[in-house]
Amino acid sequence: MVAKCANPACSREFHYLGDGRLFIGEVRTGESPRRHQYAWLCGQCAGQMTVVFDRDSGKPSVIEASAA
Repeated sequence: MVAKCANPACSREFHYLGDGRLFIGEVRTGESPRRHQYAWLCGQCAGQMTVVFDRDSGKPSVIEASAA
């Protein structure tokens, strides 16, 4: 479940999907079914940043949008 903006410097709480951007990453789990990891950036952060997921662990990282 997503509770707050994925940007560690932002404390905005997630309330609804109309504000910001939701990201879905896939976690490789070997032979078992795939799992999904979710991250959300608030509207202000989503305009400047994006989320990338580690392919093995599924851990999200926030990067500048121009670096993506």
